[in-house]
Amino acid sequence: MLRRAAFVTVPSVLFNRTAYAVQLQVLMSSFAIIIYCSVRPHSSRSKRRIEVFNEVMLLIASYHLFIFSGFAHDQEAQFLVGFSFTAIIILTLFVNMGRMFRNAASRMVWCRKRKTRVIPRRRAKSVQIVEQEEDDVTI
Repeated sequence: MLRRAAFVTVPSVLFNRTAYAVQLQVLMSSFAIIIYCSVRPHSSRSKRRIEVFNEVMLLIASYHLFIFSGFAHDQEAQFLVGFSFTAIIILTLFVNMGRMFRNAASRMVWCRKRKTRVIPRRRAKSVQIVEQEEDDVTI
């Protein structure tokens, strides 16, 4: 939670010093990766891998932000780095979506084997009302 608060607070405090804000973002991302790898909050190896992957991609995207701040004044370089920045974001998106679809498919296969529904049916309100009225009558 503190990391998220710092992620929002740093750019708003250093709004006129973008280079410092980017440097602090890179520093916070580096510390987050180090702490995450040493603490290992997830017991599953796949969850740890995807979290480290996401943190590394955020760090790489943060390195791209140096070009968009006051360090580079060449607009052509900024334009070319924009393609790389977009590719990093798209790669992260596809990896996370692929994991999400794989998890959904494995859950569907598991439910199919157990012969249960993936999403349980909800009872209609009219059925609940009828049952409630029957209970009222029997009392």
